[in-house]
Amino acid sequence: LREVFWIYFFAYAAIPFGYFVRILYAKSFTVGEFGLIYSIVGFIGLISIFNDLGFTAALNYFIPQFYEKKEYGKVKGALIFAFLMQVGTAILLSFCFFFLSPYLAISYFKTSVANETFRWFLFYLILLNASKPIVQIFSGFQLYRYSQAATFLKSILILIISLLLIYLFKSNVRYIGLAWGISFGIILLGFYFLLRKKFKDVLKNKADLSFSLYKKLAKYAFFVLLGSGAGTVLSKTDIFMITLLRNLEEVGFYSAALSLACLMESLVGPIKSIIFPLTSKLKAERNVKKIKSMFCTIYNLGFFLVFPVFIVFVSFPKEALNVVYGETYLRGTAVLIILSFAQLIRVFTGFNFRVLVGLGLAKTRTKIMYLAALNNIVLNFILIPIIGIVGAAITTVISFLIMLTISFILLKKRFKFVLSKRTLLGTFLGGFVMFSIILFLKKLLSMNVFIEATIICVISGSFYLLIGYLLKIFRPKKYLSILKESLLTKVK
Repeated sequence: LREVFWIYFFAYAAIPFGYFVRILYAKSFTVGEFGLIYSIVGFIGLISIFNDLGFTAALNYFIPQFYEKKEYGKVKGALIFAFLMQVGTAILLSFCFFFLSPYLAISYFKTSVANETFRWFLFYLILLNASKPIVQIFSGFQLYRYSQAATFLKSILILIISLLLIYLFKSNVRYIGLAWGISFGIILLGFYFLLRKKFKDVLKNKADLSFSLYKKLAKYAFFVLLGSGAGTVLSKTDIFMITLLRNLEEVGFYSAALSLACLMESLVGPIKSIIFPLTSKLKAERNVKKIKSMFCTIYNLGFFLVFPVFIVFVSFPKEALNVVYGETYLRGTAVLIILSFAQLIRVFTGFNFRVLVGLGLAKTRTKIMYLAALNNIVLNFILIPIIGIVGAAITTVISFLIMLTISFILLKKRFKFVLSKRTLLGTFLGGFVMFSIILFLKKLLSMNVFIEATIICVISGSFYLLIGYLLKIFRPKKYLSILKESLLTKVK
């Protein structure tokens, strides 16, 4: 429980700082320069498929086993192999792209400014990969709070160093990659000294650098790479395609809308972390009844709780973009509405995938993701030239719908569960009433945007919960009694 608390604490604490960084860039640079930054970040994320090679995940899998058996030489050897693979490939890629950057600047990014900007981000690529194994080994030792703290520190450091560089170089976008690189360099040094302090018993042993250990790590890493590759393509394709087929301004509008839409997933994401271990446990116990019960609860009560968040997102798209990024970014309004729908689908797709993995069907999940990734590439090629960033957003919705539909059908076929039609219809009714009240109050009220949004959300949300209570979808007394019983059991 202590580890879980710190994981969620750092995860939620990092969110505002991540947005502060984006707001700083949006206020300091043009839309095209803002788009250039996140186009480069997306490009580096895409080529990371050929860089990480699955060794980070291999550390997570093997380190607990080696450490539990006191095979400290293998722990140290695994860390060294992962570090050499990631840093070695990062340096090789950086060397190649350093000479390719003039060509990419003109042919891909379509601006000469991208040449120097991209080269500074190669410094970030190397230090990012150097820090990954050092940070990840703490997760291998099941000290998850440290790896999550690294994400929190990354956001703060990028914000502070970006502020300093923007002041020193008078809002020159060329050196922003330096801020990202220095931030990961600081994290690398800090976690290296922390590793030496906390795990002296590991580092004082001679490293096992045998070929058999490398082969063991590489074999596991390869299969992880196959699965993670589809996820990387899915998450990075849109920005890549918009840069390739349109321009950096549109990348800027799309990135701004996407960052706000992803807030929905960030708010409910941590809850999903319990699904995989719980499913795995229930499968081991052969408790099919409870798996069916869990799944129905996710779709009945879970949908009821997440749907109003979606309603709020689609009700205040202009206000959200204007407050966070400014009027210039209002061209992303339609994209934000469409991507909010995509994130709603993504929430339940994530639940389905965690159940599949918990059942031991990781390969099935990977096949579904590759199908969706292929769809994402093909539809982006078709729609982006015709309707621009709206086409990219529609493609994202379709890709998530494919993953949700196939995974849902597979699980329904396996467990033959039945969802409550009354609950689903009641949720849509409550959502319709909530949305209608929001539209009415938005026309009626005229005050500070934060005060207005708070008043509207409280009033409309109260009506939504009331409808849920009257239709016996939302039963607070039952949930409180379950929580009380759970807490008393833990105390005993």
